[in-house]
Amino acid sequence: MLKISGPLIAIFSVVISLGLGEIAIRCLAPQQLIYADQNIWKPDPKLGWRHVKNIDTLLNTGERTVRFATDEHGYRISPEQPPPTEPQLRILGIGDSFLEATQVENQETMLELLNSALSKQLGKSIKTVNAGVGGYDPNQYFLQTQEALKVGRFDLGIVFLYVDNDVVPARRNFINANDLGARHVFRLPKEFSWQELIDALFYPLNDLLETRSHLFVFLKTSLATTLGRLGLTAAYFPFGYRKDQAEDRAWQVTADICKEIGELFSARAVPAIFVLIPAPFQVHQAEFDNYATMFGLEPKELCLEQPNRILEHELKTRGLYVIDTLAALRQADQTGELLYGRISKHFSAAGHRVVAAELLPHATKTLKERDDTSPTHKQSLK
Repeated sequence: MLKISGPLIAIFSVVISLGLGEIAIRCLAPQQLIYADQNIWKPDPKLGWRHVKNIDTLLNTGERTVRFATDEHGYRISPEQPPPTEPQLRILGIGDSFLEATQVENQETMLELLNSALSKQLGKSIKTVNAGVGGYDPNQYFLQTQEALKVGRFDLGIVFLYVDNDVVPARRNFINANDLGARHVFRLPKEFSWQELIDALFYPLNDLLETRSHLFVFLKTSLATTLGRLGLTAAYFPFGYRKDQAEDRAWQVTADICKEIGELFSARAVPAIFVLIPAPFQVHQAEFDNYATMFGLEPKELCLEQPNRILEHELKTRGLYVIDTLAALRQADQTGELLYGRISKHFSAAGHRVVAAELLPHATKTLKERDDTSPTHKQSLK
């Protein structure tokens, strides 16, 4: 009679348990698997990377599958809703993945929602240009603004600053090419160390399973704090929330870059608005407490509003128009509406609606003032 050894029984039991767990999660609590088409970006010698022009594909960064299309400049568009051929107003949006917004359809982004509301309020046809690219920072915002203003006329510029990672330590005139969003590949560890094991084995395993296993995505989300303590997540504690960072020079560097961006717009008589986008845990403080615990930080060492307060002060000191959306998002969060994704910590459609509504009166006021003070511009709109 064939005898099965203890280790084989254990392995068989684990496999069966995982299989049953996968079936149970798919039936009772299905998760959103990730599918990301890495071909939407390409290397760029100055910006580091940019969107491929004239693409039309499907993406899923963890929340749902959305259509992602770009125009001849690589800006995100809605092919099913082409913009007016001769718009009376043109708005340029500059930002990172929060503006790029691969978690929602283009019509649901804050820029397109603002377009729709502004068109009704002002009674004018409007074209919005979404120049947002995932992974960009203020250095790239400057370069992207410079490029966009050379190829088109605009009536308003809106620069979105994500306070969680848009505070930069240095000014750069070009960005090294970056394989943005690359998937990790299994390889033999180069040395026997915990970090090398993570890079060679655990990260590739993560990339494999997050596109295939509902059970894995469920466990990864549920155990985020524990995984963070073990170094098994890409999560990091961002700059700016520790009180001892309040005097860091990076605040001034970032504000100076934003001033340069503002000057690019001013040189073409285009008003600009700078919008502060908060991190999810600033809006929902329970997440911040978990994050701090993950990294062993004490509440007395931290200030949740510090990045917004310092950035707003530095930008206004330089004469820039600043809107902080933190209060509006916190108020909306009190209603229980999900403003950020469960997997991808970017705005849900509801989050985009809140920011668009917060922006509307400021954009309306700015455009009306531009009309009132610019006879040449008024003539061009007739």
